[in-house]
Amino acid sequence: MTTKIREISHLDGPYYRLTLDCADIARSASPGQFVMVKANWGADPLLRRPFSIHRLWMSSNSRSREPEGIQILFRVAGKGTDRLAALARGAEIDIIGPLGRGFNLKRPVFIPVFIAGGIGIAPLLFLADQLKHDNLLFQPQLFLGGKTAQDILCLEDFKRYDFSLHITTEDGSMGERGVITDLLLPYLEKVKNSPDMPKSILCACGPSALMSEVIEISRRYHMTCQISMEQRMACGVGACLGCVIELKEAEKSLRYQRVCTEGPVFELNPY
Repeated sequence: MTTKIREISHLDGPYYRLTLDCADIARSASPGQFVMVKANWGADPLLRRPFSIHRLWMSSNSRSREPEGIQILFRVAGKGTDRLAALARGAEIDIIGPLGRGFNLKRPVFIPVFIAGGIGIAPLLFLADQLKHDNLLFQPQLFLGGKTAQDILCLEDFKRYDFSLHITTEDGSMGERGVITDLLLPYLEKVKNSPDMPKSILCACGPSALMSEVIEISRRYHMTCQISMEQRMACGVGACLGCVIELKEAEKSLRYQRVCTEGPVFELNPY
């Protein structure tokens, strides 16, 4: 469908937030799903670009409680995102969505533990928006890491939802110096030694190396994890097989999954 840009905001460094006027997509979207975007850039680049749905958007003047559009959060990393960042309010773009499978946290009492690396925070804010209506009994946790302070996004939004924040940067410019698993592991040890605490569910998005580490940590601590995989995509609907990845669950053989249709969120159980 063709839609218009309501607003484009430059956050910091290479990061931008785009608000799109697309009520039909917004009203059927769930956290973890994505859209395929093509702006008016002709045949170069040829393919659409996949973006997680960052959150739903509602006009402050609207009398309806229904969302009127979506937001996407992206980092300029190549020709497509560079041209997207150069667009202005009112520009038309073509999008397909919502696509893929999202997060599923409809279960008994649990502690949500969000883990993100850099731009991996994008789909987790939409999930936090949903959880605010669920009357959580335990404080949700956010573990967010980046190379520098410039890569740490959306903190104020998560503070408003009463998340406990754990921040690391590789250069020490915000939070603690190091990587996010340096803080995650002590937290999980603490929870492990607290028999009255409910199970935590790890919800993660970020670079593949971090996702692999989160999977191993979830097995070590016998925890369910839901990971949103970042992957290059050509079609977004499962036809081209260009986004296939290998997944291996404990004691099971490899299975091949399309990130665009079987994912991008995969639930992995430790047993």
